[in-house]
Amino acid sequence: MVRDRFSCSVCRFRAVPLLVGWLIFSSFPAEAQGERLEFFIVQYPSQLILYNKYEQKISFDKLRQLPEYLPVKILERNVYLSDGFTPVMKGEINGELIYIATDETGETVNSDLIGYHRFFRNCLPVNDTVVVITSQTVFLAKRPTFANSGESEKRFLEPGDKLRRLFRWRNWTYVEKTGRWKEYGWSYLSSVQENRSWQMVEPVWESTDTRFSRIVQEVERELNEVNILLEQLFSRLSRSTGHQLSPPYWRMEVWEEQINGYRDNASDANAFSESTRLLVNRLQNIVQGTPYRVTLRDGVIIIRK
Repeated sequence: MVRDRFSCSVCRFRAVPLLVGWLIFSSFPAEAQGERLEFFIVQYPSQLILYNKYEQKISFDKLRQLPEYLPVKILERNVYLSDGFTPVMKGEINGELIYIATDETGETVNSDLIGYHRFFRNCLPVNDTVVVITSQTVFLAKRPTFANSGESEKRFLEPGDKLRRLFRWRNWTYVEKTGRWKEYGWSYLSSVQENRSWQMVEPVWESTDTRFSRIVQEVERELNEVNILLEQLFSRLSRSTGHQLSPPYWRMEVWEEQINGYRDNASDANAFSESTRLLVNRLQNIVQGTPYRVTLRDGVIIIRK
């Protein structure tokens, strides 16, 4: 009996790097360039029951800050929280991982209170900004329709109004009207009308110092989130094995236009190779479109030009 218990503990220790890789992989949204996605549009998101990436229930005070007709990118349907019995949908709101409470049939909890809601499949992600240049030509609607019904709440936009394009569904584009208040809706932005009714907004290039400062902040936030997940995982492992296990926390050093990330409590650089690779992928998304590159050398993540 003692031998079996010891063997079980050894197996758990050996499984730690695999569990770390699984945790990081499952806790962060997957990036898919050009992939067809599914979105869930909900009129009153404040009536949903949502959990954050740590599976903590989001308070109503925070929920009521969510704008109407919120687009939620759906990652997985019909899954469960880590407790094994709370059914949810896994999704993203503005890049943040969330879970939407559902019943056993997959329907959202409080579906009778959330107003208009619909799933849109085979959507093509877009991430750019356009500006309206003529009046009575570009409109915003709450339904993908040309009809002027009360439900569509269709209205024309004014010249100078800016729209951030989020995704395309068929010939329609779901947009966020930028400005003082966020407003979501559908618009029909025909390519034939480009530079007639609307035009692209040229991106504003940031200075080298501003760009590097932004990258430092985003990398620091990413490492902090990974460290929180590691602490939670190793706390569970310590309780289940009866041994005190120390997480391999990630630390960061910033030099002149270079960032080094390293683990301060892991003697074997190859022990967590899979979780490190997943983290490198996340960091590569941060520097995408900049002259900075992410490399991995002897367990140290290096970000520099």
